[in-house]
Amino acid sequence: MQSPPAITRIASIDKTRPHKLAMPPDEDATLSPVLIYQYLDNGEFAEVPNQPDNQTPGVLAQGIRLRQAQFLRMAADALTTKGSPDWQRQFEHDNAMRQAQDMAERAKVYDELEQAMCSGYLSSGLPLPDRVHYARTREALAEYLATKPERDAMRDAISDPASCRAWEIIEQQAEVSLQYAYFFDTSDIHSREQCRRISAVEIFQRLQTD
Repeated sequence: MQSPPAITRIASIDKTRPHKLAMPPDEDATLSPVLIYQYLDNGEFAEVPNQPDNQTPGVLAQGIRLRQAQFLRMAADALTTKGSPDWQRQFEHDNAMRQAQDMAERAKVYDELEQAMCSGYLSSGLPLPDRVHYARTREALAEYLATKPERDAMRDAISDPASCRAWEIIEQQAEVSLQYAYFFDTSDIHSREQCRRISAVEIFQRLQTD
């Protein structure tokens, strides 16, 4: 029987080394008191406290994939619901499948961010900061503004706690994507945690003054 890998407990992940989230796939990393990462240069596992500066995009991706799995189960259950007409079962199945696909696409975005951000700052992969053109930030800001009318319409249609929570998640994800782009462009002067504390409005204002 294969023994579990040895895990080193440290205060924070070494961002200069390539690493990836290595939490069990069925565990919601956002709720865990600790996060487990694996360094890709030597396979070593490290356990760090689950605090903002230790969280990578993979943490969000894993939570989104768990929601995707829930929607897939809902889709399967919808087709076997007794007492419901065929059209209703099919409608609920298709609706759940659409939401599962949406979750899959969002998880892919954060998986790609994880791969880019955690490849080892100034060692391999992570792009050099750009505080002259802010190319990544401007691209992310354009996407943030382009999707704002849709998010605002979702906010205006809030009718219950579930729809309110759904809007909050969408709004948070949009801002997080912008914050990560800003981190890419300013990683020589800002940490991940500092960028998480900068709102979308503040990022917009900083681009206007720089």
